[in-house]
Amino acid sequence: MATTNFTDGTVITSAWMNVADAFIYQRFLTGSATYDAASLADGVGASTTVTVTGAALGDFALASFSLSTQGMIVSASVTSTDTVTVRFQNETAGAAIDLASGTLSVLVIKLATPA
Repeated sequence: MATTNFTDGTVITSAWMNVADAFIYQRFLTGSATYDAASLADGVGASTTVTVTGAALGDFALASFSLSTQGMIVSASVTSTDTVTVRFQNETAGAAIDLASGTLSVLVIKLATPA
Protein backbone atom coordinates (compact mmCIF):
# COMPACT_ATOMS: atom_id res chain seq x y z
CA MET A 1 0.00 0.00 0.00
CA ALA A 2 1.16 3.49 -0.79
CA THR A 3 0.02 7.07 -0.61
CA THR A 4 -1.60 8.20 -3.84
CA ASN A 5 -2.39 11.74 -5.01
CA PHE A 6 -5.42 12.18 -7.26
CA THR A 7 -6.11 14.95 -9.74
CA ASP A 8 -9.03 16.16 -7.60
CA GLY A 9 -6.65 16.80 -4.67
CA THR A 10 -7.60 13.66 -2.75
CA VAL A 11 -4.71 11.88 -1.04
CA ILE A 12 -5.32 8.33 0.15
CA THR A 13 -3.50 5.31 1.43
CA SER A 14 -5.64 2.42 0.26
CA ALA A 15 -5.87 -1.06 -1.13
CA TRP A 16 -6.19 -1.34 -4.88
CA MET A 17 -7.45 -3.69 -7.56
CA ASN A 18 -5.60 -4.47 -10.76
CA VAL A 19 -8.15 -4.21 -13.56
CA ALA A 20 -6.90 -4.68 -17.13
CA ASP A 21 -3.37 -3.74 -16.03
CA ALA A 22 -4.54 -0.40 -14.61
CA PHE A 23 -4.72 0.39 -10.93
CA ILE A 24 -8.21 1.44 -9.89
CA TYR A 25 -8.64 3.04 -6.48
CA GLN A 26 -11.92 3.14 -4.60
CA ARG A 27 -13.17 5.71 -2.15
CA PHE A 28 -16.50 5.37 -0.37
CA LEU A 29 -18.72 8.25 0.69
CA THR A 30 -21.94 8.01 2.72
CA GLY A 31 -24.96 10.09 3.59
CA SER A 32 -28.34 9.56 5.20
CA ALA A 33 -31.65 11.28 5.74
CA THR A 34 -35.01 10.58 7.32
CA TYR A 35 -37.60 9.93 4.63
CA ASP A 36 -41.36 9.47 4.75
CA ALA A 37 -42.71 8.81 1.26
CA ALA A 38 -46.31 9.49 0.37
CA SER A 39 -48.59 6.57 -0.46
CA LEU A 40 -47.59 5.33 -3.94
CA ALA A 41 -50.12 3.66 -6.22
CA ASP A 42 -48.96 0.92 -8.59
CA GLY A 43 -46.94 2.49 -11.40
CA VAL A 44 -46.20 5.63 -9.39
CA GLY A 45 -42.87 6.74 -7.92
CA ALA A 46 -41.42 9.43 -5.70
CA SER A 47 -37.92 10.86 -5.49
CA THR A 48 -35.93 12.59 -2.78
CA THR A 49 -32.36 13.79 -2.44
CA VAL A 50 -29.61 12.99 0.04
CA THR A 51 -26.53 15.16 0.48
CA VAL A 52 -23.29 13.20 0.08
CA THR A 53 -20.34 15.56 0.29
CA GLY A 54 -17.81 14.79 -2.43
CA ALA A 55 -20.22 12.96 -4.75
CA ALA A 56 -19.82 13.89 -8.41
CA LEU A 57 -21.55 13.04 -11.67
CA GLY A 58 -20.33 9.67 -12.91
CA ASP A 59 -19.85 8.17 -9.43
CA PHE A 60 -21.71 4.98 -8.56
CA ALA A 61 -24.56 5.28 -6.03
CA LEU A 62 -26.48 2.72 -3.98
CA ALA A 63 -29.37 3.29 -1.58
CA SER A 64 -30.94 1.32 1.23
CA PHE A 65 -33.94 1.94 3.48
CA SER A 66 -34.23 0.99 7.14
CA LEU A 67 -37.66 -0.62 6.68
CA SER A 68 -39.12 -3.15 4.25
CA THR A 69 -39.76 -1.55 0.88
CA GLN A 70 -42.60 -4.05 0.33
CA GLY A 71 -41.41 -4.91 -3.17
CA MET A 72 -40.86 -1.36 -4.41
CA ILE A 73 -37.85 -0.65 -6.62
CA VAL A 74 -35.29 1.65 -4.97
CA SER A 75 -32.66 3.25 -7.20
CA ALA A 76 -30.01 5.92 -6.69
CA SER A 77 -27.86 8.13 -8.88
CA VAL A 78 -25.63 11.14 -8.43
CA THR A 79 -27.56 13.96 -10.08
CA SER A 80 -25.32 16.93 -9.21
CA THR A 81 -22.31 17.77 -7.08
CA ASP A 82 -22.84 16.50 -3.50
CA THR A 83 -26.38 15.30 -4.35
CA VAL A 84 -27.76 11.78 -4.75
CA THR A 85 -31.34 11.35 -5.95
CA VAL A 86 -33.12 8.25 -4.66
CA ARG A 87 -36.31 7.01 -6.31
CA PHE A 88 -38.93 4.70 -4.83
CA GLN A 89 -41.05 3.13 -7.60
CA ASN A 90 -44.11 0.96 -6.98
CA GLU A 91 -44.25 -1.64 -9.76
CA THR A 92 -45.80 -4.38 -7.62
CA ALA A 93 -48.96 -4.71 -9.76
CA GLY A 94 -50.94 -4.45 -6.55
CA ALA A 95 -52.39 -1.95 -4.16
CA ALA A 96 -50.86 1.35 -3.13
CA ILE A 97 -47.93 1.14 -0.70
CA ASP A 98 -47.45 3.63 2.10
CA LEU A 99 -44.06 3.16 3.74
CA ALA A 100 -43.56 4.43 7.27
CA SER A 101 -40.89 7.03 7.98
CA GLY A 102 -37.41 5.52 8.02
CA THR A 103 -33.75 6.19 7.41
CA LEU A 104 -32.55 6.39 3.84
CA SER A 105 -28.83 5.56 3.57
CA VAL A 106 -26.69 6.21 0.52
CA LEU A 107 -23.28 4.86 -0.48
CA VAL A 108 -21.29 6.56 -3.23
CA ILE A 109 -18.34 4.76 -4.80
CA LYS A 110 -15.70 6.89 -6.47
CA LEU A 111 -13.35 5.18 -8.89
CA ALA A 112 -10.21 6.98 -9.91
CA THR A 113 -6.84 6.28 -11.41
CA PRO A 114 -3.75 7.85 -9.86
CA ALA A 115 -2.62 11.23 -11.16
